[in-house]
Amino acid sequence: MAKIPRIRIAATFLILFFLGGVATIAIVKTSPKLSRMTYPQIQKQAIRRVKEDARKKKFKIPQPVWVTLAEIPVSIQRAIVFSEDGGFYHHYGVSFEAIWEAAKKNYRLKKYAYGGSTISQQVVKNVFLSKRKTILRKLKELWTTFQMERKLSKDQILEIYLNVAELGPGVYGVRQAAQFYFKKNISQLELAHGLYFALMLPSPRKNYLSVHQNQEISKYKKRKIRRILDDLLHMRKITQEEYNQALNFDYFSTEEKSWADQWKDLLDL
Repeated sequence: MAKIPRIRIAATFLILFFLGGVATIAIVKTSPKLSRMTYPQIQKQAIRRVKEDARKKKFKIPQPVWVTLAEIPVSIQRAIVFSEDGGFYHHYGVSFEAIWEAAKKNYRLKKYAYGGSTISQQVVKNVFLSKRKTILRKLKELWTTFQMERKLSKDQILEIYLNVAELGPGVYGVRQAAQFYFKKNISQLELAHGLYFALMLPSPRKNYLSVHQNQEISKYKKRKIRRILDDLLHMRKITQEEYNQALNFDYFSTEEKSWADQWKDLLDL
């Protein structure tokens, strides 16, 4: 077998290095410039994207009302964080372990189905970028996430997420979800309600039908609830009593019955 000349190998590496540099410059230049935005501007951008997403999906939604993190019960925050991104307060916006696991799943499926996104990355995707599953968009997402982590505090990032996350068909943010599923104000929510919102993620419209419309929590979903509660208990974020109450909560009792049916005409379901 003929050996490849060293000069050709060196030239190949130089070309790849040059192309990589050009691609990096292109990604940086075409990514959102978060450093130039204030937090109120980012909030307005987030609300604008919620409206655009609803319009694209042909949902008629009420005017989004922003809620601060201080208005959202800590139990709700923890339920969703431990569901979606347990290391949220400890990483720098990206979990390379999660990306590696997603890459292995994509390889097995022979398609790009999983992204391994953190809450920070989901905020970037939902507020600043398109939701197309492409390598270029993913690279822009990584760069913009690092920018956002330098620009905003973790609490600000979580606040944005809890205001824009789709938690049902045309249901954006925990405030609207509280009304939609439980006819409650955000301040009235308990840990069990946060777990219910977690069940709607990451495929809210699909999970809305399988869980809420059918009024049934599958064994797989029950394992998810138990896993979140186990993590919360292990981290001493809840007591054993709170654990038991949330685990045995009856979501489909008359008292907890939602008013989602009243929204069907509004949402064109």
